[in-house]
Amino acid sequence: MRICSLLFYCLLTLTNQLIASDVWIDSTIEYTINTRFDEALALIEAQLKNNPADYRAHFYLAATLNSRMIHFENQDDAGLFEESIDSTIRIVEEHLSSPSAMTASVHAELLFYLASAYGYLAYFQGRSGKWLPALSNGIKANNLFNEAVDIDSTMYDAYLGIGTFRYWRYSKLSFISWLPFIPDDRDEGIDLIRKCIAHQTRSQYLALHQLTYILIDYGDTMAAAETGKLLVRRYPESQFMWWAAARAYEKNKDYLQAVTAYNQLLELLDQDPKANPNHIVKCGLKLAEAYQQAGEYVRCYALCEKLIDRIESLNVSEKKDRLTNFTDIMETCREYLPPASR
Repeated sequence: MRICSLLFYCLLTLTNQLIASDVWIDSTIEYTINTRFDEALALIEAQLKNNPADYRAHFYLAATLNSRMIHFENQDDAGLFEESIDSTIRIVEEHLSSPSAMTASVHAELLFYLASAYGYLAYFQGRSGKWLPALSNGIKANNLFNEAVDIDSTMYDAYLGIGTFRYWRYSKLSFISWLPFIPDDRDEGIDLIRKCIAHQTRSQYLALHQLTYILIDYGDTMAAAETGKLLVRRYPESQFMWWAAARAYEKNKDYLQAVTAYNQLLELLDQDPKANPNHIVKCGLKLAEAYQQAGEYVRCYALCEKLIDRIESLNVSEKKDRLTNFTDIMETCREYLPPASR
């Protein structure tokens, strides 16, 4: 799902050098990946209460709020998100004001957090239609990531940020790719993301998630399907991961696998008391299309009937258009149904 394709770029994480007392970061990431935002926020709030100057806590607060806004397709947390980004940048820059008093690894780590904060801000601004500041902050984030790995080349999580920027910079700006200042660095971007994955950093599966969508965009759908399998094997309860895997199977024209994946995703949505109703409808539509492509016309027709009844009780956007989508699919399936079912 496209709304999720850049989500994990914004969930960039720390290096492996964090001490055991920072396990709250791992738990926060796990909760967020599994859309358990309230639990993630509770951990972060406890950390901030313990240490209000912890830039990492401000950073992950912004990360979780951003993920929640993307998931629910709203801007409800925009104010607190921007405050958290500002706090992260301010505190990190205060630490960076005396770089001679710190080790190279600490210096690189601070630059990494600063880069990640600007990356968040760029993505948020892009979603809000503020393209020029988004581009400016995206470039700033990329430069800071590069500066971090120049200081400490073992900060492998930073390669995810660099690789993601290099790939999408060209892919999203291909309409002006004839300009000399936008090189085609997509292959190098993919290699850098794979470098992050290979070193099994905290962001390994976030990188795999991003790589899945990049491989779909790149046209290597077979490889995308393989990374999708790895995602749901590790996170079988994650809606984010099942969206990526299902999309990869669909694009690879493996419609039976797509049916399985969208069915699993729809089951997770049905079990989630806080599910985004738009996701239920979109997943149902994708499942119906996969059934249709797989030649499962009876199941496709039955699913559409069920979802048409269900949509009436859901608070979804573009309800009339979604109903039309399902009725159109039913009409296409009707001629393939057994006479008794028409």
